[in-house]
Amino acid sequence: MGNGSVLRAGVVGVGNIGQKTHIPAYVNLPDTQLVAVCDTDSERLDTIAEKYGIAKEYRFTNHEEMYANANLDVVSICTPTWAHFGQTIAALNSGIHVMCEKPIAMSTEETVSMVKVAREKDLSLGIGYNNRFSIESQTLKSYIDDGVLGELYYAKCGWLRRRGNPHGWFTKKELSGGGPLIDCGVHALDLGWWLMGTPQPVSVLASTYQKFGNYDVEGIGQYWAMSGNKEGVFDTEDLATALIKFSDGSTIFFDVSWALNGENSFYAEVYGDKAGAQWNPLNIYGMIGKNLANIQPVLNQNINAQEAKIANFIGHLFGREQLLCPASESVAMSQIVDAIYESGSTGKAVIIEPLQL
Repeated sequence: MGNGSVLRAGVVGVGNIGQKTHIPAYVNLPDTQLVAVCDTDSERLDTIAEKYGIAKEYRFTNHEEMYANANLDVVSICTPTWAHFGQTIAALNSGIHVMCEKPIAMSTEETVSMVKVAREKDLSLGIGYNNRFSIESQTLKSYIDDGVLGELYYAKCGWLRRRGNPHGWFTKKELSGGGPLIDCGVHALDLGWWLMGTPQPVSVLASTYQKFGNYDVEGIGQYWAMSGNKEGVFDTEDLATALIKFSDGSTIFFDVSWALNGENSFYAEVYGDKAGAQWNPLNIYGMIGKNLANIQPVLNQNINAQEAKIANFIGHLFGREQLLCPASESVAMSQIVDAIYESGSTGKAVIIEPLQL
């Protein structure tokens, strides 16, 4: 890899997540050098490349040309969901390690293929579930692993926005794969599932709704429906809710919305037979002696979870760390997402069979 001490890194997609997370991480990490960027928007590409001193010969509008000519060790995929599969497979076939943003792909079938190719090529494929890296997440997970909460058997998690549609392609199912479930919901669902120990899902009963569509609300900042969506297409859900059962008997209740008449919230709660916990702010609900007790750990360490996920991936490539978000765990997540959409469409429970990779 690279010259033995520094990895040559590239980023495909220099929009919001590429600019705010992946590019700064590769620039700031001592083990990486950002050498190439790729985007179909040539004007945006040049603006970002100039900012970070990327030579003109390493600015690409085609990802395959970048893979063939930039001599990369690692690449981040920060493009719309529909592009993840092809861009990741091409990178792996070019011998490049891949950090892919969430959701990993449009379907379980695509996810499985990506995981298999990475294994066949003996390359690392990581997924951008940054909520696993926050100080609250790391602290709570350590308590769970140490048995403080006992046996976990129930969790609730979700991300509810009162009005919070993202801009552009997100409301077009052919590009996004779906609405808030596959967009932001996977962040909350992954967090709850990871805290529970990533058990194997066995069934899903879900509902999906589209009640708002192209709303217009003033005074709430950056979000409004279909901004930047030139075609005016809105064919995804704006709310999904599900009850998910797992092979160990545990259960997760989950909900996510882009638009809902309620409070904005991102939450995860887990319940064990010794204690329960709220994720953020971190609270432990247990007992001291014979008394009920609420414990709030003092957490003043500032962790940038977005940067931490990149640092973990690079540390893994150098053999210093275990990869915290391996693509293999995204197979079960993709199965759950597919099952929620199927159950929401049919109104019936969906059985999930474990896959042998």
